[in-house]
Amino acid sequence: MKFNKAITQCGIDGKIDFWGRADRHAIKALKINEPLRRIAPDHWNDYKTDWLTNSYLNTINTGVFGIPDNNLLFRSFSCIRPGRAGYCNLHANRIQAMQ
Repeated sequence: MKFNKAITQCGIDGKIDFWGRADRHAIKALKINEPLRRIAPDHWNDYKTDWLTNSYLNTINTGVFGIPDNNLLFRSFSCIRPGRAGYCNLHANRIQAMQ
């Protein structure tokens, strides 16, 4: 959870630029056709990253892994504004994230 809080804070502060697709469709084909947009830093005041939508638990070695090459379901969500669409298919500026 510390990592998730740090990523969210970097988004709020504008230290890491994020992009995503508006998460307003239940059908994958419609989601992927949404344009990839830069997410404004103020979005992260009410939204958090949902790591569970893009990871799985390996019960053999009890590790948690991301799903490679498929982050369509990786999304932002809000506990404050339930039912309001955030973004899916999240991307971060890798150079900024490595600093």
